[in-house]
Amino acid sequence: MIISGSGFEIRLSWGKDRVELADLFDRLSSISEREGRRVIIVFDESQELRKLKGFNILYPLAYAYDNLKLSFIFTGSQIGMVYRFLRLKDPSSPLFGRAMFEVRVNPFTKEQSIEFLKTGFREVGISVSNNILESAYNELGGIPGWLTYYGFNYLQFGNHEEAIKRTLEYAVQLVKQEFENFLKGREEARERYCVIMSLCKNGCRWSDVKRMLEAREGYRIDDKKVTELIQNLVDSSFLVKDGDIYKPSDPLIARAF
Repeated sequence: MIISGSGFEIRLSWGKDRVELADLFDRLSSISEREGRRVIIVFDESQELRKLKGFNILYPLAYAYDNLKLSFIFTGSQIGMVYRFLRLKDPSSPLFGRAMFEVRVNPFTKEQSIEFLKTGFREVGISVSNNILESAYNELGGIPGWLTYYGFNYLQFGNHEEAIKRTLEYAVQLVKQEFENFLKGREEARERYCVIMSLCKNGCRWSDVKRMLEAREGYRIDDKKVTELIQNLVDSSFLVKDGDIYKPSDPLIARAF
């Protein structure tokens, strides 16, 4: 595989003589020094890195952080899982104590969502009433990606109802697929996670979850286990905590359950 940029090229082998990650970081740092510009390495959807088997990426990351002229960006739609992978607050983690800066992108407010849609439609020469834009927000929430997909469908079909229908169908399908991915490696607790999401789709308390699980299974469940189940869903961004209420992080997750 060849990685090329402005004025440099790196060749990688995945065979017998495959490159070590620390060596790759060293080479990129030397390019950074030579060019007088810091190389930035971006790990997109970095929560997936936790699935690596037989290799701990945190050690070469710590080495690069301490010794090389590199910067790292970790993006993710499941911020709790990203933090769990990096273990920044774990004294046993190679990255413990390293400085970092977080940029958290929250869902748009109703006003921001309407202005976002209005601006997008204006750029393509379409005028859409505020009533329609409010309806789109009420159905989809403030996630920019879903609003963008709705706008795309509106342009394709020229109809609000059809655009909403197609956006919802795709969104629910994607949420269900992401939930299936979340359940991989958690098959023994699959039924419990499904129960929790169904129970909490309109909001629930920790005590509601414990009571429901125990009623279904017919025996007492340890408090720590209930907390762990809920926290895994929060870390994976399926649920958020608002006061003492757990609820889906966006309306489309609620709709999927």
